[in-house]
Amino acid sequence: MIEGALVRLRAPRAEDLDVQPRWRNDPEVVHWATGGDPHFGPITRETLGRFHDAQLRQDPRVDGTFIVEDLADGRPIGMVDYRDVHPFAGRVTAGITLGDRAPWGGGYGPA
Repeated sequence: MIEGALVRLRAPRAEDLDVQPRWRNDPEVVHWATGGDPHFGPITRETLGRFHDAQLRQDPRVDGTFIVEDLADGRPIGMVDYRDVHPFAGRVTAGITLGDRAPWGGGYGPA
């Protein structure tokens, strides 16, 4: 678990599958998260469940996903994924999505 001033990054849980379809099927979230990449959505809860189960079997040194949880109320508001890990070069590709639009513009994204 990684904690910041406003959010906590934690491992995905089965109950997160209840909110993720809303994020991944929201056209505005998809637009800003992927620049229009059609691989992000639309998606069903069942497909996300299979993806979640597959992630549990993956090597976290290769890729993975965290849930972004709001520290104020503990609810999931987004996700962070990492991939293309190059340990010798010290590089990784990361994607950050605030799927819940309520915190947009609330200071959750500054570095």
